[in-house]
Amino acid sequence: MSENKHEAKTRQGKKRVADPTDNHADNLDKKAAKRRKTANAETETKTEIETQTETEITDEATASSSPVTFVHESKATKEPRLPLLSENEAKDYFVRVQLNPAGSKFFVNIMESLQKVEDGEVNLIFNASGLEIFILDSTKVSATQVKLRAGFWDAFEFFEEDRSHGIRLNLKLFCETLKFVRQKQSHLSLSLFRTKDHLHVQIFNALGTQNLAIPVFALEDEEFVIPETEDFDLIFKVGTEYFKSLINNVKLLSETIVLKRRPHEEEDTKNAEFVFSFSDATRGNAEILCAKEQIQSIEWGVDTAKDFQCSFALKFLHRYIQSATSISDAMTFHVKKDNPLNIRYVFEHDLVQFVYWIAPKIEEQAS
Repeated sequence: MSENKHEAKTRQGKKRVADPTDNHADNLDKKAAKRRKTANAETETKTEIETQTETEITDEATASSSPVTFVHESKATKEPRLPLLSENEAKDYFVRVQLNPAGSKFFVNIMESLQKVEDGEVNLIFNASGLEIFILDSTKVSATQVKLRAGFWDAFEFFEEDRSHGIRLNLKLFCETLKFVRQKQSHLSLSLFRTKDHLHVQIFNALGTQNLAIPVFALEDEEFVIPETEDFDLIFKVGTEYFKSLINNVKLLSETIVLKRRPHEEEDTKNAEFVFSFSDATRGNAEILCAKEQIQSIEWGVDTAKDFQCSFALKFLHRYIQSATSISDAMTFHVKKDNPLNIRYVFEHDLVQFVYWIAPKIEEQAS
């Protein structure tokens, strides 16, 4: 079509040249100026595209080699904005949320980390305070909970503050949909209508606007309750890369990991150390004392027994640790005898909470 326009202009230009009343020299000057302007514009556009491509390649390379860090930007920098809704339009929605490119990548990382733990169905619960994501493994030995507070989102519109709305969807399908976010600097928007039959996903980037709909289902009636735990026997903080390498080195040694207090000459519980013990009838025994420089902090409970120890299934801990390095550089372990192991990612802000539980193996603690 552009070639036809060019031919039409050319023919029109020839007619003007043939017109004795036309100024031939002026027309040539104008055409030359127009060609120079067009060439300059094409050069500038090409330079902008090349610069943008180089930046995107650099960003992708950086993202693949280090955890994606969520940076909460100021409200003034958030574009594009969700369109305003009229009072009648708002009645069709339960919730609308939106994220900037940095937040979108972080959200995708969270969902992909959950998929590594359990590739099944996930529960999303929206309320006035934000979004809660909950997933339980098929054996009900481990569970994961993520809370993204309202301040995490660039735009968070919840239309019924006195209620919460929960849905269940296929995690694998959701993660496949979210892969579009990694193509460009993308803004992500999620909308849940009152029909609650689909979660509507919108992705805004240089390629345009992509609209997708994911089927959702009602939450199951059975509610999985994790007991509230206080007065932990042991709380310690460790780097995720270090702990991941430790678990990878011993995953073939035993099916069970035992965390216990190491005998100490002094009575001061505060200075006591802990070890990871592994035992198997055919593979032998092993005991690992974590290097002091790798333990970023440690706190023993006042009433922690000298012979304290807890056992957990190693395969669930190994599965969780594989996804840890893509989210946070450090994690804290909250341990209490005969209670689920509580592992929390460490973030610089309180807008995100990521908690993982593993049920204890109580029957193996008597040794």
